Amino acid sequence: MPRQTLLSFVGYRDPYYFENHEDGQLKGPVLTVLDERKFDRVVLLVRSHRRDQVERTRAVLRQQHPKLQVSLVDSGIVDSSSHAEIIAAL
Repeated sequence: MPRQTLLSFVGYRDPYYFENHEDGQLKGPVLTVLDERKFDRVVLLVRSHRRDQVERTRAVLRQQHPKLQVSLVDSGIVDSSSHAEIIAAL
């Protein structure tokens, strides 16, 4: 069976976030996906202005999923919603 890899940017809601109307913290997108599907490895695409979120997300992944291989890749991308920038970087 082929290895399953999750490629993801890390956003401002990773690893957790709070909503004003909610009690407590909510899982961000990366942790939510890992609750729904099994992956062998996660590649976090790093943007320099999200470095703190990346480090916190990696720490949580190591704690909650110790067997999961986690890699960081400097994407060189500033705007993760710019499809042209993403395609050019790939």
